[in-house]
Amino acid sequence: MSCYAESIYKYEFGQIKLLAYKAECLQQTITLSVHSQIRWVETKELLDFDLAPADIPIAEKLFKAYRGNV
Repeated sequence: MSCYAESIYKYEFGQIKLLAYKAECLQQTITLSVHSQIRWVETKELLDFDLAPADIPIAEKLFKAYRGNV
């Protein structure tokens, strides 16, 4: 499986490397372990959220790639 996008960001506490992969949801239930909620949104809404700095480059890539598929 190849990485769709990656983002490297330096926070005050250290640097992270965030990797994004294209995936298919095979079941109706998603169990969250770190985040408090999940929501499916249309592509046009993606950049309207208060995203963490490391998330922004990946969200922008998704927005550009899929903005015609809203």
